[in-house]
Amino acid sequence: MTAVTERGTSGGMVVGIDVSKTRLDTSAGGGQVHTFANDGEGTAALLEWLAAQRVALVVCELTGGTRSLWCAACVKGSLPCTWLIPTRCGPSP
Repeated sequence: MTAVTERGTSGGMVVGIDVSKTRLDTSAGGGQVHTFANDGEGTAALLEWLAAQRVALVVCELTGGTRSLWCAACVKGSLPCTWLIPTRCGPSP
């Protein structure tokens, strides 16, 4: 997973989340990676962790069918969120 450490427009951190069937791997600042289970308890713990951060944007890398669950979780947590689908992205110039 590539660390996402850029600052958003509001000065908050951009947090990257790699969503898989069993895990939610996050990266935010300094290359620290936190892993949460991709279930109800793990989602609640991740939302709690995100609430404690100064988050400007959550960027989720999705290759499976979990998008709707994460959309609902981010809305519930009042977090700005966007999706990154690797097969539709190219390398930076």
